[in-house]
Amino acid sequence: MPYNGIQRRKHQRYDFCSKIDYVLTQENTQEILKGVTINISPYGLRLYMFMPHSEGQSIKIRSKLPVDSQTATICWINQCGSDLYEAGLKYTDRNDSQ
Repeated sequence: MPYNGIQRRKHQRYDFCSKIDYVLTQENTQEILKGVTINISPYGLRLYMFMPHSEGQSIKIRSKLPVDSQTATICWINQCGSDLYEAGLKYTDRNDSQ
């Protein structure tokens, strides 16, 4: 998603670079996949992934994050290289309406 200088998020994200493990929740597999977070907020995160996934795909984050949520949905995804994908995720197991 190209950056045009306009902030459209309701909540500020903070730099947070960390390796994470995750699983696809809509699949009948417990295969642990790897990713790297770029930034994070209480409502979502940006993640580099090494496999293509689809918008709307739900994931369960297995690694500890500094937020209360561990389940997220892919809102957008872009291919950055032959085996590198950048994705924006929104947490889905938050208890508030924001």
